[in-house]
Amino acid sequence: MKLEKISKKFNKNGEVIDVLVDVNYNFKENKLYAIFGQSGSGKTTLINILGLLENATDGNYIFDGTNTKNINDNKRCKIRNKAIGYVFQSVDLNEYLNAIENVEIPMLINEDIDKNERKQKAERLLEKFGLKNRLYHYPKELSGGERQRVCIARALANNPKLLLADEPTGSVDRNTSDYILDMFRRLNEELGITIVIVTHDKGLARKVNRVVS
Repeated sequence: MKLEKISKKFNKNGEVIDVLVDVNYNFKENKLYAIFGQSGSGKTTLINILGLLENATDGNYIFDGTNTKNINDNKRCKIRNKAIGYVFQSVDLNEYLNAIENVEIPMLINEDIDKNERKQKAERLLEKFGLKNRLYHYPKELSGGERQRVCIARALANNPKLLLADEPTGSVDRNTSDYILDMFRRLNEELGITIVIVTHDKGLARKVNRVVS
């Protein structure tokens, strides 16, 4: 991923607010990054641009050789679905679906994965994260750490090249936080996925390959 003079402006009540100004950075493959900064510094806006959830106001964002400034919404959606996994700050699981069904959601619109394979893959991912005995539990029946692990499993459902995590440890205790970070490190090492974590946790930021402040 390559950012070239990326800027983002918001208009609030007639006032123009500069959130990002001329951001330049190259993210290399197979690395584990932390975007570090205080609340309100633009971390979430930047990760939303990296994940094609928002457009930059100015500048170029090149993802896997494609300048995303020049693609239409349909192409953008396909890249998001197949190449990018998301772990959001809020644990946004569907309360009416069990763990397996939640993990299956991104695969429902991926024509490369058939119906039978979806469930098997969801089971394997959940078992990988120590949730073998929680496959048919609903979010309200899971602990905070277990729900976050379901979110991570869901983010990996379509074998993404890039995994984005916005404050993934913000709502869990330190032991669970360390466990989740270890999971990210294993995923980076074993699968070669580029992972970008947004955080204001200095301890977490010290444990990655590279820190973007």
